[in-house]
Amino acid sequence: MKILSTGLATLMHPIVSFESILEDKGKWQSYMETAVLLLLVILSRIGSIYWTHAPLASIRPDRANLIVEIAKILVPFFTWGMAYYGVTSIMDGETTLCEVLVSSAYSLTPYLIFTIPMSLLSNVMSTSEAGVYSFVFTFMWVWIVFLYFLSLKEMNDYTFGKAIGVFLLVLCTMILIWAIAVLFYVLTNNLWSFLKDLQLELRLLWLGRK
Repeated sequence: MKILSTGLATLMHPIVSFESILEDKGKWQSYMETAVLLLLVILSRIGSIYWTHAPLASIRPDRANLIVEIAKILVPFFTWGMAYYGVTSIMDGETTLCEVLVSSAYSLTPYLIFTIPMSLLSNVMSTSEAGVYSFVFTFMWVWIVFLYFLSLKEMNDYTFGKAIGVFLLVLCTMILIWAIAVLFYVLTNNLWSFLKDLQLELRLLWLGRK
């Protein structure tokens, strides 16, 4: 199965994996791979919420909002994809949006490898071993960030120095996108509140004239 073989290659030989993504011209197949990998990540997150030992859990199952948990995965992923593609398009990049998304999805492979096994293993761990549990997940996220950086460098044929600069620029662009989204939400919410108050005032004024 292509997803399994490419996922394992991303863990053991990431450069080879990212090169194979560039060589693969099956656009719709790549989108399907991205969707399947994201679904697996979402299911892994949901599973970890319900299977992690309570003292080690980051969130209690009865307090978990699955929509918010899914958004925590999808929003950063697609924001990274938009920022990555936008910045590299300006900075002499060579990747298409499809290649950006599929390489980003495969870069989440460590999440699939660690999350469920560690969640199950947490049930035989005590609170005194919380440091070990936390270290494993910290290592996992460092690995994921490294794969994201490596995919940007190798797939766009950047030098190490330029890759660092572009990577930081992509992160800044993500923050800018989120800031604009929050500002838009606040302004829209304020405008909606103003229109509701205006409608109420006009209604009261109309009734007062009768």
